[in-house]
Amino acid sequence: MAVSSPSPSPSPPPAVLAFLEGIFEFWKGFNHPVEIPIWGLVMMGGVLLVALCGMAIMLYLLIKARRRARMNCTLEEITHQSSLRGNGRLSEVSQTTSDASEMQTKNQQFLQCVSVFGPSPANEETVLSSAVVEMVAEDVEDSVQGVPLPNQSPNVTMKVFPAPSHPGGLRSGTRADSPPEIPPPRRHTACIMPDLRQDALAALIPPPPARAQSGNAAKRTKVVKKQDSGPNTRINFDKRTSRLKNRAAFTAAIAKTNFLNKVTAGRLRHTAVQIYVRKRPLFEYELQEGEFDVVKVLPDLSRVVVHNALMQADMVGMQLVHAAFPTSAAFSDTDTNTTVYEEAARDLVFAAGQVCGTVGLVLMYGQTGSGKTHTMTSIEQQMAADLFRSLADDPFARVEVTVLEIIGKQGRDLLSSAGGLVTFSDSGDGGVVITGAVEASPSNPAELLAVFANAKRRRAVASTAINATSSRSHCVTTICVSKEGQQTGRLVMVDCAGSERKEDSNHHSVERQKEGAEINASIYALKECMRALVSKKEHVPFRANLLTRALKVNFTAPGARIAVIATVSPTATDTEHTLGTLRTVCSWYGCEDQIITDKQDVARIPQRR
Repeated sequence: MAVSSPSPSPSPPPAVLAFLEGIFEFWKGFNHPVEIPIWGLVMMGGVLLVALCGMAIMLYLLIKARRRARMNCTLEEITHQSSLRGNGRLSEVSQTTSDASEMQTKNQQFLQCVSVFGPSPANEETVLSSAVVEMVAEDVEDSVQGVPLPNQSPNVTMKVFPAPSHPGGLRSGTRADSPPEIPPPRRHTACIMPDLRQDALAALIPPPPARAQSGNAAKRTKVVKKQDSGPNTRINFDKRTSRLKNRAAFTAAIAKTNFLNKVTAGRLRHTAVQIYVRKRPLFEYELQEGEFDVVKVLPDLSRVVVHNALMQADMVGMQLVHAAFPTSAAFSDTDTNTTVYEEAARDLVFAAGQVCGTVGLVLMYGQTGSGKTHTMTSIEQQMAADLFRSLADDPFARVEVTVLEIIGKQGRDLLSSAGGLVTFSDSGDGGVVITGAVEASPSNPAELLAVFANAKRRRAVASTAINATSSRSHCVTTICVSKEGQQTGRLVMVDCAGSERKEDSNHHSVERQKEGAEINASIYALKECMRALVSKKEHVPFRANLLTRALKVNFTAPGARIAVIATVSPTATDTEHTLGTLRTVCSWYGCEDQIITDKQDVARIPQRR
């Protein structure tokens, strides 16, 4: 039997063999070590670092885009809610409009007012007690809620305002077809350029007299008493009340005291600064309130004695603490205004009008309600007559007046109709150059008094515990005398702000307390300058305060003279104020060592049962 031979196995295609041979050769080449240079490794590292930075930047941009998308969604949601609220308000306006329509059918007067488009005499007399209708030919804005009127164009809207709260409807003189009064827009002070020449001429015209109140109005006017009432307005309430409670014992002790026999002459020596003290009289209403006189003036000795009525530590025993203050001249409550002027200010006025280059200063200082402004007014009246009398022989003499108000670190022109602030710039020698102030040029005493009156009307005053119209600023009046275009004399009158002790101003507002602190700072600066002037020091510290900088010429000019007039109150309640005023002016002169003090026990008067 024949055996068949096995068939040969099929061979792979040549292409497959060639592919396998290529792979084998590639594998053999890959296993051989390859040398890579250093610069190649550095380049590969740089490429890897750039790739990582790119990935980080892409991640940051992706996060920022997502946050922005969230914010946009939030804004869209808020806008959507606002639109919903607006629709709610429009629905409320629609409800209000429907109510107004119902009122139209019930109120014939309302229908007459709506017909204001056609002029009718009856409309002018119509008075509505429930609403006021205004026709506005404007589109409705977001801030004004309006609805179209019936039978009118869509751009005509109606606004319903609440009725006035006055009984009987609208106030007299108010038309029914007019909306509530809208105050005029405030004018920007920076745009106001006052005409200084017009203000200077207007300052010479006397102000209109104050209108007298009718009998009923005068009765309704509340009289502000000098003394506070209530424990919440005085820190020293018990001490001051004890004085009035033990009035009989204190007055008897004052009448029998022998302290006046121990007081020696205290007239101050004549220097560039002179100190004058004036006591005001005790008013009738103060006597009715139980006040008594604690101030004694000794004109022959030039002393002012204050009897301080105090309670001892046990609040049972009583004592008097006497203090005698030296002065250049002392004026009692019986001395007239003429006496005060002739003794204290007349020489300075004639010196400014006649002597070439004379600089004088009259300064009023005292407690609020002690007659400070009253005394200054009388001095101004007599000074105006004497000044022009001294210039009568010189036809070329010219008088120029500026009146400034200094409050803290700011100054205001009291002769300007706009009442704008004046600019205080440094003159280079420590003084100030005042720009923007009106200079009035009076030609007779009447015009000069008119300038003073116009300035006082614009001065800042405020109600305090002592006075209903207390001056809360320093009023600086400068009178310059020029002859042939050259200044030959200068007289400055300063009415200082009313002084109050700290414990009497604790119940004031924050603004009043800040004003008090600024006033005290200026008073301290005056003290330093005057003491330097009295002691004839080469350096005068006038740069410490704006007030002393404005008065720099009065402290540094050769031959400058200053007359300080202090006013005091005689009441027992104001004892601390009086002592503070006298100690202050004595510190200005530097004569604290000449003050004489003594203590005296007061016997209690037995009460009848």
